[in-house]
Amino acid sequence: MLEEQGYHVIELSDMVRKAMPPGYGISDFVNETKGRYGDMVFAKWILEEVRASKRQPIITGIKGLAEMNFLKQHLNMVVVAIDIPAQVRMERVLGSGNATAPADHPKSVEQFLRKEESEERMGMPKIIANADYVIINDGTIEELKSKVLGIARNFGILRT
Repeated sequence: MLEEQGYHVIELSDMVRKAMPPGYGISDFVNETKGRYGDMVFAKWILEEVRASKRQPIITGIKGLAEMNFLKQHLNMVVVAIDIPAQVRMERVLGSGNATAPADHPKSVEQFLRKEESEERMGMPKIIANADYVIINDGTIEELKSKVLGIARNFGILRT
């Protein structure tokens, strides 16, 4: 939606998947890369992408509080967390049947719970608690768009 407004959307998980060699699991790749290059390696990738961009960036997919704080130190940014109640998130993920979903997309309750635990260990709840704004995404896509556009209008970042 914001790409349609002319923004450069930088999705961390897309960057990771592009850099990941074939046959790797995303968790293994993330852990190995952080072990080799330091905990801020992905935040630095984002920072490089932002600095190279000719359009205003929108960064998505940050999972760790330390990464968020690193980016806030280097960029003038507002953090908007989009939170979904766990039950709604599980119903959406497992009920999506999305053929274009990434390979690491949970396909069972057990996989979903493992991914939830992993995101909690990375600090996702702390990001939500420290965000400038939190949007609760428990309704329709139209309701989510309305909430996002409301915040975008509040900051004067809509182009149309």
